[in-house]
Amino acid sequence: MAQTSDQAVCLRVWDWSETSQTVSLFGRSAGVVRALAKGSKRPAAPFSGGIEPLQRADVGLIVKPSTDLATLTRWDLAEVFPALRRNLRALHAGLCAAELVIETCAQRDADAAIFDGLLELLRTLKEEPKTPAALVAFQWLVLVRTGYAPNLREPPDSVSGAVGGGKVPALFAPMRGGLVEAEQVESTEVVWRVRLETVSALRRLEAGEQLEGCESESIRRAGLLLGAYQSSIIGHELRTIGLVFGGAHPPEQADRSTRSEQSA
Repeated sequence: MAQTSDQAVCLRVWDWSETSQTVSLFGRSAGVVRALAKGSKRPAAPFSGGIEPLQRADVGLIVKPSTDLATLTRWDLAEVFPALRRNLRALHAGLCAAELVIETCAQRDADAAIFDGLLELLRTLKEEPKTPAALVAFQWLVLVRTGYAPNLREPPDSVSGAVGGGKVPALFAPMRGGLVEAEQVESTEVVWRVRLETVSALRRLEAGEQLEGCESESIRRAGLLLGAYQSSIIGHELRTIGLVFGGAHPPEQADRSTRSEQSA
């Protein structure tokens, strides 16, 4: 039962007792770990700078295979993100990213790419106009790394046409993991109508491109769509998605009589 060293981002903190805390950490090598920080609220505790959510530190951990609760032995604060204290939207984006990691990454299953992506997001939050696009990119990264990247290639790109002077919206079936043709869907199946501009924004991420140049509304809708999809995967609603993208509503559900109408 040796102590291991890692760098980690604190995701959540709870009071354990008058002098101790429990913390949820995302370690680059350890993955998501819940740990007990004994005596962390005492003045002489070996936890420099105090332990707060959305800070990066060099940590020492004792992980016991027999229990889900590890022991945090060291917390050397290495990086804070001042934008989280100055800008409410940045704070909401950081909290949303933390919730995504907690809800979608398996306990103690390390993923250095998601860890690095989380740090990149937190560092980008100082540039307020980039916050929504940066969070959507992180949502996409988490889906890819956890094996749930949505299929954006069905129906074919030719899906468009004249419907009331607009384009036919794409159809997204969360239980099928992506875009579908109307003929493929069962009558009782949940299907969302998605604007083609939203699909186009996501295809840029799929191709490894940035969202710079996309309209802010398309980025917002992409974030809401991915949030609703991620919620369907974990089985309950992500609470923080709406704080960033301006509404907790999911994409508009389509039924057989409205699947060719323009999406909202």
